[in-house]
Amino acid sequence: MFLFKNKQAIVLFFINIFLLFLIAIFYFYFFKAFEDKKVIKKNVKKELLPSLFVDKNKIKEEKTKKEVVLKGVTTQFFGYNSYDEKTFWKRYEMVKKWGINLIGAFITPINYKEKLVLIDKLVDKTEEDKIYLYLTPTVDGKINNPTVYVNEFPKMIGFLAKRYKDKKHILYGIWAEPHDISWQEYLKLIQSINIEIKKYNPKTITIINGIDWGSNFDNLKDLISIKNIILSYHFYPANDKKSLLKILNNFENNSFPWQKNNMFPILIGEFGGVWEKDFGSEEDITFIKKVLENINKNKFSYTAYTLDPYEGELSLMDENFNLTKKGEIIKNDLLNFPPTQF
Repeated sequence: MFLFKNKQAIVLFFINIFLLFLIAIFYFYFFKAFEDKKVIKKNVKKELLPSLFVDKNKIKEEKTKKEVVLKGVTTQFFGYNSYDEKTFWKRYEMVKKWGINLIGAFITPINYKEKLVLIDKLVDKTEEDKIYLYLTPTVDGKINNPTVYVNEFPKMIGFLAKRYKDKKHILYGIWAEPHDISWQEYLKLIQSINIEIKKYNPKTITIINGIDWGSNFDNLKDLISIKNIILSYHFYPANDKKSLLKILNNFENNSFPWQKNNMFPILIGEFGGVWEKDFGSEEDITFIKKVLENINKNKFSYTAYTLDPYEGELSLMDENFNLTKKGEIIKNDLLNFPPTQF
């Protein structure tokens, strides 16, 4: 008894069986590959920046113990300076291409909660881009009595340290430019803020600026008991180019205030020749180059002020994204003397 009436039906039957077999093989391998990709994606951990620690006067990677040099820029966008968010991120992408590995963001008790969504974005973006983030409190220099706001610093930093306790790429500052405060009063502030920082991650690095607007440390020995700290200097020696020229005529490398410090790692947080006017003058540019020469010779770290627009030659680029004279110098330094890459 024949199951099929003719040979044509038999051939058609086997062809169908063969096609079903091929389809089954295709689906098996397709879904297996898909599942494998899901497993691989699940098992691959995001490669993060290494944790840093301080070893005497050096910044080092925690695992490899290799020395690290940090170089980058600062911004007031998350503090007092408000402008279009798209503009900030475009400027951020520009300096990222220069090879920065650090960005300093000034924050203030006045509005940090209003800008929390933006700060969250910055935290995630810098982690993704393998850029260390330095969050530091600031007070508008035009405020005569900053005490009211300074008293809020510990609470603000404690809030952020708790919020970002799992982020290993964040460093915290005490006060960007301490002024109208004595050394002894400042030591109390350092201790109170440092407790908040270390409460959630004892290994977090604390960055301490000097008093008198960031350049004066009365007694470095007072800081020895504090672990994992970097000293930061803001240095503008003259108010105008005429005064700066006199300084330049008699200037030596050991004239920098940080040359007296060999106990802690050094970050030059801000630098330039003048602090009041004549930004971008020949004298100002000459001094900036001297600072960078000293930094590279000694393998110090730095952040350049500022990423933001509307500050003339103090900015690294103008409102149309054109580099200023200072911006050109910082870009060239980052490309020719790059910081540690990860």
